[in-house]
Amino acid sequence: MKEQEPKDHQFPNQLEAEFERLSTLPSDRWRPELGKRTDLTEELKSTLLELLEAHNNMPTRFMDSTEVREMHDQPPLEGAEDHSQTIAPSFETGTLIGSYRLELEIGQGGFGVVWLAKQVEPYEREVAIKILKLGMDSRAILKRFEVEQKILAMMDHPNIARLIESGTTMTGQPFFVMELARGLPITKYCDEKCLDISSRLNLFIDVCFAVNHAHQKGAIHCDLKPSNILVIEKANGPLAKVIDFGISQVIQTPKFRLTQVVTAEGQILGTPDYMAPEQFHSRKATDTLSDIYSLGAILYELLIGRPPYCSGESKHLSQEGLLREARDFITPSAAFKSYEATDRIALARKRNASTQELQRRVAQDLERIPMKALQSDPKERYATVIGLLNDVRRSMSNLPIKARPPSRLYSFQKFFRRNRLAVVAASATILAVCFSALFSAHHASLARQAREKERELRIHSDKLSAEAKESERLAIEGQEETQERAYVADMQLIANSINEGNLRETRRLLNQYSKGSTKKDLRGWEWRYFWQQGQQKGVTEIGSHPSRVLTSFFTKNQGSIISLRDKGYIELININDDQEKTVLSVGSEEADIMSTSGFLCKNFGCNIFAGLSFREKSNDYYIKIWSDLSKPPTHNIYIGPHRPTGLALSPNGETLAYFLPAYGSANIIKIDSAEILYSERLNDGNYSNLDTEGACCFSSDGEQIAIGGRKGKIVILDTSDWSRTELNLPKLSDITTLTFSPDNKNLAVGCIWWDPRIWIFDLTKPGPPTSLMGHQGCISKLTFCPNGELLASSSADQKIKLWSTENWSELSTLSGHTDEVWSVDFSLDGSQLLSTGKDKKIKLWDIKSVTEPSLKTSGLLISDNYSQVSPCGNRVVSLRNGTPSLSGDIERPLKGVPADLSRAYWISSDRLLCTKSSPPELLIWDLNGHAEKSLKLAHRASSIKYRYLEESQTLLAAINFPESDHIQLDRYDADSLELISSRNIHFSESLWKNFGSETINVAISFSSDGERVAFVEDHYDIVVYDFSSNRIVKHFDLAGKAGPQGIDISPDGKLLAYATRDRPVIKIYSLLEDRPIAELAGHNMVLRSIDFSPDGERIASCSIGYGPILLWETVKWQQVANFSPTPGFISPDANFLRNGSNLVIIERSLDTADHNIRVLKAPPLAEILNSKNEPDR
Repeated sequence: MKEQEPKDHQFPNQLEAEFERLSTLPSDRWRPELGKRTDLTEELKSTLLELLEAHNNMPTRFMDSTEVREMHDQPPLEGAEDHSQTIAPSFETGTLIGSYRLELEIGQGGFGVVWLAKQVEPYEREVAIKILKLGMDSRAILKRFEVEQKILAMMDHPNIARLIESGTTMTGQPFFVMELARGLPITKYCDEKCLDISSRLNLFIDVCFAVNHAHQKGAIHCDLKPSNILVIEKANGPLAKVIDFGISQVIQTPKFRLTQVVTAEGQILGTPDYMAPEQFHSRKATDTLSDIYSLGAILYELLIGRPPYCSGESKHLSQEGLLREARDFITPSAAFKSYEATDRIALARKRNASTQELQRRVAQDLERIPMKALQSDPKERYATVIGLLNDVRRSMSNLPIKARPPSRLYSFQKFFRRNRLAVVAASATILAVCFSALFSAHHASLARQAREKERELRIHSDKLSAEAKESERLAIEGQEETQERAYVADMQLIANSINEGNLRETRRLLNQYSKGSTKKDLRGWEWRYFWQQGQQKGVTEIGSHPSRVLTSFFTKNQGSIISLRDKGYIELININDDQEKTVLSVGSEEADIMSTSGFLCKNFGCNIFAGLSFREKSNDYYIKIWSDLSKPPTHNIYIGPHRPTGLALSPNGETLAYFLPAYGSANIIKIDSAEILYSERLNDGNYSNLDTEGACCFSSDGEQIAIGGRKGKIVILDTSDWSRTELNLPKLSDITTLTFSPDNKNLAVGCIWWDPRIWIFDLTKPGPPTSLMGHQGCISKLTFCPNGELLASSSADQKIKLWSTENWSELSTLSGHTDEVWSVDFSLDGSQLLSTGKDKKIKLWDIKSVTEPSLKTSGLLISDNYSQVSPCGNRVVSLRNGTPSLSGDIERPLKGVPADLSRAYWISSDRLLCTKSSPPELLIWDLNGHAEKSLKLAHRASSIKYRYLEESQTLLAAINFPESDHIQLDRYDADSLELISSRNIHFSESLWKNFGSETINVAISFSSDGERVAFVEDHYDIVVYDFSSNRIVKHFDLAGKAGPQGIDISPDGKLLAYATRDRPVIKIYSLLEDRPIAELAGHNMVLRSIDFSPDGERIASCSIGYGPILLWETVKWQQVANFSPTPGFISPDANFLRNGSNLVIIERSLDTADHNIRVLKAPPLAEILNSKNEPDR
């Protein structure tokens, strides 16, 4: 027998590859497909048909392992079991493989089956198990199965299905467990969701990252296709998963040279439509570029719905087309054009676009990317997956892509798409240049002109940008300047509103500059000073109230008050710390009880009260009477449907009077019986909504009752016989309040609406009434102090005034309410005043505090030439013949202090630094006359002068020795008397003369540290001298300008402010920049003194005569406030104390040698912010 020739060594590998491909097709297509294949031998075709039919007819196993090895002429594998004698059953649902229970077969290939399984321990989860089919245990297949496990084990990427476990079944079949990816193939998912091109590209980029990760791990997929890329729906969006590394290859060397360890030579494994040409030829090595080809094919299909194909071929490549190394694919845009119209419309809808939009989008850069990846020559493709995905990204961002040859036009097109508006704006100008260039025949000149124009455009663009920034800066500066100008104007308005007592307007203007209301905090010394001026001393606010408070009265127990609010709510309020409220009468929203104080009254003993109430059921008014506020009312007197006003109780509390505007009459009734004792008609009835006129009051002895109505008519009745006396006011006056003086000799009357006068009738003699002028609004309530010395009036002008009954002069104006004040009432001892108003406030005033003269306003009169104000601004030390004395809040001489002092300076508000000239000595004393420290100076000095620098608490001592032509300048710490420095300096005669001058900044001024001094030299010059460098910093020759008049150097020594006698202008000179920077014009008379605040942010300036003290800010150098001298005093000097909060004004009397000292206080912002009255609140 003739020996059988050995089979071709490629035969087994070709058999396996073709079997895997054909087994996925229906059985009726096996023979037609094999008939088309001219590259296969008849023997291979015959064997394939036998294997396919056997596989189709034997469901439990494909082939016995022995038969497979015999057919392929391969030795058995070592350790492999022989299953030839038994046929293992196929796996069924419910079979346990390890800890995994099979649930459902979800797919199979030529060599393996994939099952959906559930892991039962240690915890439950769904997984996918891939099991090698029975009979597929050849070395090649086992090797490929093992490699797929190893490749998956290397992967750790969110877009690659993760390997969980691997092993062998009880029948010896290898398996491995993978993460379950429940999803659709990427192309099917995109079509079902109708994703637009951008969304598809984003999913494709995720796939590229996954494939790149595999390449970095040394693996090539070799079978990338849409069905191996599943898209899963996640909460945060779709997630692409790359699966099935079943025919992958492994990179063997660091240089990425690929060796086919699984796929044998000549074997075709993969899906032809997505396979690179080199995968069909054993002579060509397969590397990462094959996967790039597959990615290009997938991208091609994502764009136009079909995989790439060559011109003249059908939808899929033919067998001959697969084997061709050079493939001439049609571009996606050309392929899309070739589709039927209905197909194009359907494809465009699935991409959420019109056919024109899809054609245009694909025909741009996008189609060049898959075409580059699909190059037949691997060298022409993208070198890496990253290069591919970067081009996709660049295309999405309208950036030039690598797949397209670079050109200036192309780069410009991309630039244009990114910057359409800017390019269009520039193109208009360039177009004009191009038109003019058409007349030039020389192309080089045209190019040169275009470049020049481009350069000009850039310059112009930069210029426009700079101009825009400058405009923005100027706009911001303009806005800030407008705010600053408004601030300056508002400070003047605040000063006016304070002078007028308009607290509401004052607070409104102050609140405009509260923290955060402007970009820049403009609140300076003047704002803080005005805030302090707006605070009223001696006043306490009682509780918070939900509605307007019409009336409040003290009770007999001065620890509580009774009040009536809008709509008739009557409450008893404890005015001690707890401020507990007790409701005496509940109001009604239907009641017309508002806007006047005549609905609540008391008797002179403050033990019986009457208040108006309204009953909604009957729409009637009642008057309740309380004799004990801790109990219910003793009487509830029916009045009727018309509202009364002007309620009044007799001193004994037995009789009640009230006025009925609707009838123009008053009724006097007996409380116990409600009997009307007498009725007095004053005028016609008033049925309008403005029926607030009418008032009644009893004399303190109860013998008289006064009644006032409309048109100024007043009647005084004698309660014994009801005889009447008529009084008359101007007919335009509607009376709303009247009150007898405690001695019953005077009757005070106030009117509503347009009459702001208070009328005083002297009941002891005939004659016209006296009118008190002062209020600017109508009078709401009048009341006399129990001792009869004061009359209190409240008004709609937000003020309360106190009047002396001795001569009917105005004693004090109380500003604290921010709206109309409706009632006032004195306590029984006359020490307190209660006020209420439209602002829903109840205020308690201390009469002593509000009637004492204010030192802040009137000042302190000092007859001594030398006086120093303490840092707190409350006390003054003066020297008379070397003996110190205290004034202000401490009025006494200083005991124990030597009587031969030359100067006394404040170190703090309770300690003094004193100097003696002969013998020279420094001493520190407290206000009780106790010496703390002393320091004797050089006895050899012929003379010694001192200068105290309050801001730095430094004492300068200039010592003149007889044998020296220099002055020894010593600097001492004022608190410890320690010597800081000592220098020998050449003093000019003028410097020595002015050194110890106490006149404020007239001829000499020092920086806060004492290192620089500015002084007047020879009457006409100013010299700025630096002690530390012992040199002249600046010399001002002012001989032609009538000489200097007032100088001051800034605390930091960088600025000099000075004025000359010829012009009332302050000049600001920068010593740092050596140039003038501002002129301040505001005074009308020659300047007298100039002073910087310790922080350098403000300047106070004074002129001779009766001119005002002006305050300037030092940024824009604008005037922010002015203060008038005290009447009768002239030529003030002003200087800031070291805390910067207090401004001292020293004025000279016109008639005597006395000086008036005033201190204007501006509390720090921190103190204001912590205050209950802080404007921000």
